[in-house]
Amino acid sequence: MILSEAQASFLRYLVARKNRSVSTTETYGKILHSFIGFIGDKQVESLTIKDIDRYADLIYDEGCAVKTRRNRLATIRSFVKYLYANDLTDIRPEKVELPEIRHVEANFLTTEEAQAFMSVITDVRDRALMLTLLTTWARINECLDMKLEDKYKSSIIIRSGKGGKPRVVFVNSETDQAISNYLKQVRGSDPGYIFLGRRGDRLHREMTGRLVRRYAEKAGIKKRVSCHTLRHTGATGFIEGGGSLEEAQQILGHTNIYTTRMYLHFTNERLKTSYNKVTPAKKYTEALT
Repeated sequence: MILSEAQASFLRYLVARKNRSVSTTETYGKILHSFIGFIGDKQVESLTIKDIDRYADLIYDEGCAVKTRRNRLATIRSFVKYLYANDLTDIRPEKVELPEIRHVEANFLTTEEAQAFMSVITDVRDRALMLTLLTTWARINECLDMKLEDKYKSSIIIRSGKGGKPRVVFVNSETDQAISNYLKQVRGSDPGYIFLGRRGDRLHREMTGRLVRRYAEKAGIKKRVSCHTLRHTGATGFIEGGGSLEEAQQILGHTNIYTTRMYLHFTNERLKTSYNKVTPAKKYTEALT
């Protein structure tokens, strides 16, 4: 069996046995296609750990961010795990080492930046889409996988979140009105994906990312803005307004609350107040004047 055949079998396994979403499977497929294209479509048994190391060196030399490199190598490790479990390779999955992410930072917009971002959007669909990302805190693939039949009043069921786990996200009145306007003026009420491309198919992740960057630039926002930035913005505003970490964890779909805790770095005003009270600005300098 050659690698491309093994890839096709692996992707079928992800859908049929692991219940992975279409978007997740497509992402795995693109990464493995790039990997196999680089090392060559050889026999599976001739795959070596050095092949994987060479690919790791390639994406490092190309300047890929550490998170991107980690995601690509994690996909390859999952592929190797599948091959190993089916006695198609002698490479143990744990030998595929992943780059360590030393620091995780939630990139988010301030209230003023978020208002400026939304103010430049006049397209009915795009306004509904961006508000959905901002207020439901859905991941981009979760948002694009939303279907009209999964929307009920002020909530939407995400049937296959990260790791295939379902959850419910909430839709506030402003976002609900924006979606209603989009349905009435553009999309219609037929079942299927809520957010459609110009050809009537599911909107693509890459296109959505370009739209976010375009509107951020038009709004004069200098920082890097992505779809994930909008998710972080909504969650940060929630905690800043007094919402609990446990509540945010459920809405965000985080398995581990420690992932949610990163938002405290930016929102814990009580901690900042205590710090400023105990450590006044002139504490260490007033003796020198």
